[in-house]
Amino acid sequence: MGRYSFRVGGRDFRNVCVLLAVAVLAKLVLVLLLSAVPVADVGKAIGLPERFLYHNFDFFNGTTIERPLVDKLGDTYDSVYYMNIAESGYRLRAENRVFLNSFVDDRRKARWPPGFIDDYCLYNWPFLYPLLIRVFSFLMGFSGAGIFVSNVFSLVAVALAYVALRGYLDESAALKASLLFVFYPYNLAYWTSAFSEPVFMVFVLAAWLAFDRGRFLLSGFFLMLAFFTRLPGVVLFAVFSLIFLMRYWGAGRAKVFSGLASLNLFLIPVVWWMFGEVGSVTGHSVLSVTQLCMNYTLMPGGFVFDVTFLGLFFTYYAFTSVYLLRGIDRDLMVYCLVLMLFHIAVYNTGASIGRYIGVIWPLFVYYGRRLDWLEAVVVSAMFFVLAFIMLELSANMVAFNIL
Repeated sequence: MGRYSFRVGGRDFRNVCVLLAVAVLAKLVLVLLLSAVPVADVGKAIGLPERFLYHNFDFFNGTTIERPLVDKLGDTYDSVYYMNIAESGYRLRAENRVFLNSFVDDRRKARWPPGFIDDYCLYNWPFLYPLLIRVFSFLMGFSGAGIFVSNVFSLVAVALAYVALRGYLDESAALKASLLFVFYPYNLAYWTSAFSEPVFMVFVLAAWLAFDRGRFLLSGFFLMLAFFTRLPGVVLFAVFSLIFLMRYWGAGRAKVFSGLASLNLFLIPVVWWMFGEVGSVTGHSVLSVTQLCMNYTLMPGGFVFDVTFLGLFFTYYAFTSVYLLRGIDRDLMVYCLVLMLFHIAVYNTGASIGRYIGVIWPLFVYYGRRLDWLEAVVVSAMFFVLAFIMLELSANMVAFNIL
C-alpha cells in the first residue's frame, strides 16, 4: 500500500470505525447536553457577565434565548450567512442585515466606496457549502441540511485524517492523534453545528493525499473545491507549490514545470471567481470585499497578539507543535508554519484563531507521538468539556470573546 495504510478488514480499518463511532457518540452527547442545560447556567458557572449572555438575542425574536434545537445548531454566526446564501443567493435577507450590521460598525461603513451595499459582504462566505445545503434542503429544510452536511463531512474528515496521519505515525500514535483531532474543542463544537470547516477539511485532506501520491492535477482540483468552501483555501495553492519545489527542485526543469502547472491549473477558476465574478457584481475583488466588510486583510497593522486566553493558549501549543515537527517531517512543518503565520496575520490570535488551528491537521502529528494513552484520553476529556461550553454559547448566540 506504500506510505499510507488503510487495509479493508485490517486494524487500520477497525481503527477508523472506532474513531467514527467515538465521534458520533461525542456529537450525540454534546447535542443532548445542549438541549438539556440552560445557557444561563453555563454562563454563570464560568463567570460570564449577564450582558455577554443576552446582548445578541435581540437579533432573534426579541430577547428570547429559547430557539428550537435545529435552529440553534443551524443558524448561528457564520451559519446565518451560509443559510442566507443557500436560500436566497448573495442577497442579504432583512433579518440577517440587522445581524451583519452588528459586526460591520459605522466607522467601517463610512469607508465604503459609493455604491457599496451590505449584500456584497456575503461574498466573505463562498458558495460551495451553501450549494450542498441547497441540494439536501428538500429533505430536511435548510437548517437541517446545513447540520447534516457539516456532520457527514466531519466524519469523512476524521477517516481521511487518520489515513493522512498514518503516513507519518505508527498505528497507536495515529489513533491518538486522530482522537485529539476529533475532540479538539473547536472541531467538535463547530463541526457538530452548521459550519463549513468540515467540508473544507475533507477537500484539504483529499488534496494532500493526492499530492503525496504525485497526482498533482487531482490535488489542485481538491484545492479549488477547498477555496470555494473557505476563502483561506487560496493560500493552500502557494503552500503546496512551495512544498512541491522543496521536494522536486532537483528533478529537472520539465518535471518541475509540468508538476507546478498541473497543481495550479485549477487556480484559474479561483482567480476568475475572486476578481471576475465577484468583481462584476460588486466592482471589487473578493479580497477588497472582505477587507471592507470584515477588516480581514493581510497584516492590517502587523501581527496582532490578542489577550484572549483561549487564542493565546491554542496558539502557543500550535507553535510548539510546529517547532517540534521539524524532527518528524520538514514538509509538514512548513505546511503548518505558513498557515499559522497567515491566519495570525489576517485574524490575529483572538478566539477565532483556535477555530482555524483545528483545520491545520499536521499539528496533531507531534502530540499523537508525544502523549501516552492516558494523557491523550485526559486531554480529550478536557477538550470535550470546553467543546460543550463553546457549542452552548455559540448555539445560543452568546458573545464569548472574553474567554
